[in-house]
Amino acid sequence: MDNLAATRQFIRLALEEDIGKGDATALCVPPEVQAKARLIAKKDTVLSGLDLVPLVLESYGSQAIYEISNNSKNGMLVRAGTEVLKIQGLARDLLTTERTILNFLQHLCGIATQASELKTVLGSSSMKILDTRKTTPGMRYWEKCAVKDGGLWNHRMRLDDGVLIKENHIRASGSITLALANLHGKIDPSLPIQVEVTTLEEAEEAIQCGVKRLLLDNFSPNDLSSIVKALRAKGDFFLEASGGIDRDNLKAYAATGVDAVSMGMLTHSVKAADLSLLFEFNS
Repeated sequence: MDNLAATRQFIRLALEEDIGKGDATALCVPPEVQAKARLIAKKDTVLSGLDLVPLVLESYGSQAIYEISNNSKNGMLVRAGTEVLKIQGLARDLLTTERTILNFLQHLCGIATQASELKTVLGSSSMKILDTRKTTPGMRYWEKCAVKDGGLWNHRMRLDDGVLIKENHIRASGSITLALANLHGKIDPSLPIQVEVTTLEEAEEAIQCGVKRLLLDNFSPNDLSSIVKALRAKGDFFLEASGGIDRDNLKAYAATGVDAVSMGMLTHSVKAADLSLLFEFNS
Protein backbone atom coordinates (compact mmCIF):
# COMPACT_ATOMS: atom_id res chain seq x y z
CA MET A 1 0.00 0.00 0.00
CA ASP A 2 1.43 3.41 -0.93
CA ASN A 3 1.65 6.22 1.61
CA LEU A 4 -1.34 8.16 0.26
CA ALA A 5 -3.61 5.11 0.27
CA ALA A 6 -2.46 4.20 3.78
CA THR A 7 -3.01 7.79 4.92
CA ARG A 8 -6.55 7.88 3.59
CA GLN A 9 -7.23 4.59 5.34
CA PHE A 10 -6.06 5.73 8.76
CA ILE A 11 -7.87 9.06 8.37
CA ARG A 12 -11.10 7.18 7.69
CA LEU A 13 -10.47 5.06 10.78
CA ALA A 14 -9.73 8.18 12.87
CA LEU A 15 -12.95 9.85 11.71
CA GLU A 16 -15.00 6.71 12.36
CA GLU A 17 -13.43 6.38 15.79
CA ASP A 18 -14.36 9.95 16.71
CA ILE A 19 -17.72 10.34 14.97
CA GLY A 20 -19.27 6.90 15.22
CA LYS A 21 -22.77 6.89 13.67
CA GLY A 22 -22.78 10.70 13.42
CA ASP A 23 -22.07 13.89 15.33
CA ALA A 24 -25.16 14.22 17.48
CA THR A 25 -24.04 17.52 18.98
CA ALA A 26 -23.50 19.27 15.63
CA LEU A 27 -27.21 18.82 14.86
CA CYS A 28 -27.90 21.77 17.16
CA VAL A 29 -26.32 24.01 14.51
CA PRO A 30 -28.59 24.93 11.57
CA PRO A 31 -27.30 23.20 8.42
CA GLU A 32 -26.84 26.46 6.46
CA VAL A 33 -24.54 28.17 8.99
CA GLN A 34 -21.09 28.93 7.60
CA ALA A 35 -17.88 29.07 9.62
CA LYS A 36 -14.27 30.11 9.37
CA ALA A 37 -11.71 28.33 11.53
CA ARG A 38 -8.21 29.72 12.01
CA LEU A 39 -5.42 27.47 13.28
CA ILE A 40 -3.28 29.42 15.76
CA ALA A 41 0.04 28.37 17.26
CA LYS A 42 -0.25 29.32 20.93
CA LYS A 43 3.47 28.67 21.52
CA ASP A 44 6.55 28.66 19.28
CA THR A 45 6.05 25.57 17.11
CA VAL A 46 7.74 23.73 14.24
CA LEU A 47 5.04 22.77 11.75
CA SER A 48 4.39 19.29 10.44
CA GLY A 49 1.44 17.39 9.01
CA LEU A 50 -0.24 20.31 7.25
CA ASP A 51 -0.94 18.11 4.23
CA LEU A 52 -3.27 16.00 6.37
CA VAL A 53 -5.83 18.79 6.83
CA PRO A 54 -7.33 18.76 3.31
CA LEU A 55 -7.25 14.96 3.35
CA VAL A 56 -9.31 14.89 6.55
CA LEU A 57 -11.85 17.28 5.02
CA GLU A 58 -11.94 15.26 1.82
CA SER A 59 -12.37 11.97 3.66
CA TYR A 60 -15.28 13.42 5.62
CA GLY A 61 -16.88 14.62 2.39
CA SER A 62 -16.65 18.30 3.23
CA GLN A 63 -16.43 20.99 0.55
CA ALA A 64 -14.64 23.31 2.97
CA ILE A 65 -11.92 25.54 1.52
CA TYR A 66 -8.45 25.09 3.02
CA GLU A 67 -6.00 27.98 2.82
CA ILE A 68 -2.44 28.31 4.11
CA SER A 69 -1.65 31.52 6.00
CA ASN A 70 1.64 33.43 6.31
CA ASN A 71 3.42 31.12 3.84
CA SER A 72 3.25 28.35 6.44
CA LYS A 73 4.87 25.07 5.47
CA ASN A 74 6.08 21.89 7.09
CA GLY A 75 9.42 22.39 8.82
CA MET A 76 8.83 26.10 9.47
CA LEU A 77 9.21 27.52 12.96
CA VAL A 78 6.27 29.80 13.74
CA ARG A 79 6.07 32.06 16.74
CA ALA A 80 3.35 32.08 19.35
CA GLY A 81 0.21 33.78 18.05
CA THR A 82 0.88 32.98 14.37
CA GLU A 83 -2.07 32.04 12.19
CA VAL A 84 -1.03 28.89 10.33
CA LEU A 85 -4.05 28.14 8.15
CA LYS A 86 -7.73 28.88 7.59
CA ILE A 87 -10.65 26.61 6.77
CA GLN A 88 -13.99 27.95 5.51
CA GLY A 89 -17.13 25.90 5.03
CA LEU A 90 -20.27 24.58 6.68
CA ALA A 91 -20.08 24.99 10.43
CA ARG A 92 -21.25 21.44 11.04
CA ASP A 93 -18.41 20.04 8.91
CA LEU A 94 -15.75 22.08 10.66
CA LEU A 95 -17.05 21.36 14.14
CA THR A 96 -17.23 17.64 13.44
CA THR A 97 -13.72 17.35 11.98
CA GLU A 98 -12.06 19.80 14.41
CA ARG A 99 -10.81 17.21 16.89
CA THR A 100 -9.39 14.84 14.28
CA ILE A 101 -7.52 17.69 12.59
CA LEU A 102 -6.13 18.94 15.89
CA ASN A 103 -5.18 15.45 17.08
CA PHE A 104 -3.03 14.93 13.99
CA LEU A 105 -1.46 18.39 13.93
CA GLN A 106 -0.79 18.69 17.65
CA HIS A 107 0.94 15.30 17.67
CA LEU A 108 3.02 15.81 14.52
CA CYS A 109 3.96 19.41 15.30
CA GLY A 110 4.92 18.20 18.78
CA ILE A 111 7.33 15.69 17.25
CA ALA A 112 8.81 18.29 14.87
CA THR A 113 9.18 20.84 17.65
CA GLN A 114 10.93 18.39 19.98
CA ALA A 115 13.23 17.27 17.16
CA SER A 116 14.17 20.88 16.45
CA GLU A 117 14.89 21.50 20.13
CA LEU A 118 17.17 18.45 20.28
CA LYS A 119 19.01 19.66 17.19
CA THR A 120 19.59 22.96 18.98
CA VAL A 121 20.93 21.11 22.04
CA LEU A 122 23.34 19.25 19.76
CA GLY A 123 24.79 22.53 18.53
CA SER A 124 27.57 22.32 15.94
CA SER A 125 28.21 18.59 16.38
CA SER A 126 28.17 16.55 13.16
CA MET A 127 26.59 13.58 14.94
CA LYS A 128 23.17 12.60 13.56
CA ILE A 129 20.12 11.99 15.71
CA LEU A 130 18.00 9.16 14.29
CA ASP A 131 14.47 8.08 15.09
CA THR A 132 13.38 4.46 15.61
CA ARG A 133 10.43 2.17 14.84
CA LYS A 134 8.84 3.10 18.18
CA THR A 135 5.98 4.85 16.44
CA THR A 136 2.20 5.03 16.64
CA PRO A 137 0.75 2.14 14.60
CA GLY A 138 -0.48 3.42 11.26
CA MET A 139 1.26 6.80 11.57
CA ARG A 140 4.90 5.88 11.10
CA TYR A 141 5.31 7.63 7.74
CA TRP A 142 3.94 10.93 9.08
CA GLU A 143 5.81 10.71 12.38
CA LYS A 144 9.07 10.14 10.54
CA CYS A 145 8.24 13.06 8.25
CA ALA A 146 7.78 15.14 11.41
CA VAL A 147 11.24 14.10 12.64
CA LYS A 148 12.72 15.31 9.36
CA ASP A 149 10.64 18.50 9.52
CA GLY A 150 12.35 19.13 12.85
CA GLY A 151 15.77 18.82 11.20
CA LEU A 152 16.76 15.30 12.26
CA TRP A 153 17.13 11.97 10.43
CA ASN A 154 15.20 8.75 9.91
CA HIS A 155 16.35 5.22 10.67
CA ARG A 156 14.61 2.32 8.92
CA MET A 157 11.05 2.98 7.82
CA ARG A 158 10.23 -0.73 7.72
CA LEU A 159 11.85 -4.07 8.39
CA ASP A 160 12.54 -4.56 4.68
CA ASP A 161 14.69 -1.41 4.52
CA GLY A 162 17.72 -3.03 6.10
CA VAL A 163 19.04 -5.69 8.45
CA LEU A 164 19.49 -4.89 12.12
CA ILE A 165 20.57 -7.94 14.07
CA LYS A 166 19.72 -7.29 17.70
CA GLU A 167 20.27 -9.16 20.94
CA ASN A 168 17.27 -11.47 20.56
CA HIS A 169 18.21 -12.35 16.98
CA ILE A 170 21.69 -13.25 18.19
CA ARG A 171 20.37 -15.35 21.06
CA ALA A 172 17.90 -17.14 18.78
CA SER A 173 20.62 -17.84 16.19
CA GLY A 174 23.34 -18.88 18.64
CA SER A 175 25.89 -16.15 17.94
CA ILE A 176 26.60 -13.10 15.81
CA THR A 177 28.62 -15.27 13.44
CA LEU A 178 25.81 -17.79 13.01
CA ALA A 179 23.17 -15.08 12.61
CA LEU A 180 25.13 -13.51 9.77
CA ALA A 181 25.86 -16.88 8.19
CA ASN A 182 22.15 -17.73 8.24
CA LEU A 183 21.41 -14.63 6.16
CA HIS A 184 23.70 -15.70 3.33
CA GLY A 185 21.79 -15.99 0.05
CA LYS A 186 18.48 -15.01 1.65
CA ILE A 187 18.49 -11.22 1.38
CA ASP A 188 19.16 -8.57 -1.24
CA PRO A 189 22.95 -8.05 -1.07
CA SER A 190 22.43 -4.30 -1.36
CA LEU A 191 20.60 -4.13 1.98
CA PRO A 192 22.66 -2.48 4.73
CA ILE A 193 23.54 -4.80 7.61
CA GLN A 194 23.95 -3.52 11.15
CA VAL A 195 24.63 -5.52 14.32
CA GLU A 196 23.77 -4.50 17.85
CA VAL A 197 26.60 -5.11 20.31
CA THR A 198 26.94 -4.66 24.05
CA THR A 199 30.66 -5.40 24.50
CA LEU A 200 33.89 -4.76 22.65
CA GLU A 201 34.23 -8.51 22.11
CA GLU A 202 30.86 -8.65 20.34
CA ALA A 203 31.87 -5.69 18.20
CA GLU A 204 35.10 -7.44 17.22
CA GLU A 205 33.18 -10.61 16.30
CA ALA A 206 30.86 -8.61 14.04
CA ILE A 207 33.81 -6.84 12.42
CA GLN A 208 35.54 -10.16 11.74
CA CYS A 209 32.37 -11.19 9.85
CA GLY A 210 32.67 -8.12 7.63
CA VAL A 211 30.10 -5.89 9.32
CA LYS A 212 30.68 -2.17 8.83
CA ARG A 213 27.74 -0.78 10.82
CA LEU A 214 27.52 -1.29 14.57
CA LEU A 215 24.81 -0.32 17.05
CA LEU A 216 26.46 0.21 20.44
CA ASP A 217 23.71 -0.41 22.94
CA ASN A 218 23.38 0.82 26.51
CA PHE A 219 26.89 2.18 27.06
CA SER A 220 27.53 5.11 29.38
CA PRO A 221 29.24 8.07 27.70
CA ASN A 222 32.56 7.19 29.39
CA ASP A 223 32.45 3.54 28.35
CA LEU A 224 31.28 4.50 24.89
CA SER A 225 34.23 6.85 24.41
CA SER A 226 36.61 3.98 25.14
CA ILE A 227 34.96 1.50 22.78
CA VAL A 228 34.69 4.09 20.00
CA LYS A 229 38.40 4.81 20.30
CA ALA A 230 39.21 1.10 20.14
CA LEU A 231 36.97 0.54 17.10
CA ARG A 232 38.24 3.58 15.20
CA ALA A 233 41.73 2.10 15.52
CA LYS A 234 40.52 -1.02 13.70
CA GLY A 235 39.04 0.67 10.66
CA ASP A 236 36.28 2.81 9.21
CA PHE A 237 32.91 1.87 10.69
CA PHE A 238 29.53 3.54 11.10
CA LEU A 239 29.01 3.66 14.85
CA GLU A 240 25.57 4.35 16.31
CA ALA A 241 24.68 4.48 19.99
CA SER A 242 21.33 3.80 21.60
CA GLY A 243 19.78 3.25 25.01
CA GLY A 244 19.16 5.81 27.72
CA ILE A 245 19.98 8.83 25.56
CA ASP A 246 17.95 11.94 26.30
CA ARG A 247 18.08 15.72 26.18
CA ASP A 248 20.19 15.96 29.32
CA ASN A 249 23.01 13.63 28.23
CA LEU A 250 22.85 14.18 24.46
CA LYS A 251 25.95 16.39 24.32
CA ALA A 252 27.93 13.89 26.37
CA TYR A 253 27.11 11.17 23.83
CA ALA A 254 27.99 13.47 20.95
CA ALA A 255 31.42 13.97 22.53
CA THR A 256 32.15 10.22 22.35
CA GLY A 257 32.78 10.34 18.61
CA VAL A 258 29.88 8.15 17.43
CA ASP A 259 28.39 8.92 14.04
CA ALA A 260 24.81 8.82 15.26
CA VAL A 261 22.49 8.15 18.16
CA SER A 262 18.99 6.72 17.90
CA MET A 263 16.31 8.02 20.25
CA GLY A 264 12.92 6.40 20.63
CA MET A 265 11.67 9.45 22.52
CA LEU A 266 11.55 11.35 19.23
CA THR A 267 8.24 9.66 18.49
CA HIS A 268 7.04 7.77 21.56
CA SER A 269 7.44 10.46 24.24
CA VAL A 270 6.18 13.70 22.78
CA LYS A 271 4.29 16.63 24.26
CA ALA A 272 1.52 17.78 21.95
CA ALA A 273 2.01 21.16 20.34
CA ASP A 274 -0.23 23.91 21.71
CA LEU A 275 -2.51 24.66 18.76
CA SER A 276 -6.04 26.00 18.66
CA LEU A 277 -8.79 26.30 16.04
CA LEU A 278 -10.60 29.61 16.55
CA PHE A 279 -14.07 29.83 14.99
CA GLU A 280 -16.15 32.62 13.50
CA PHE A 281 -19.74 31.95 12.39
CA ASN A 282 -22.26 33.55 10.07
CA SER A 283 -25.62 32.33 8.80
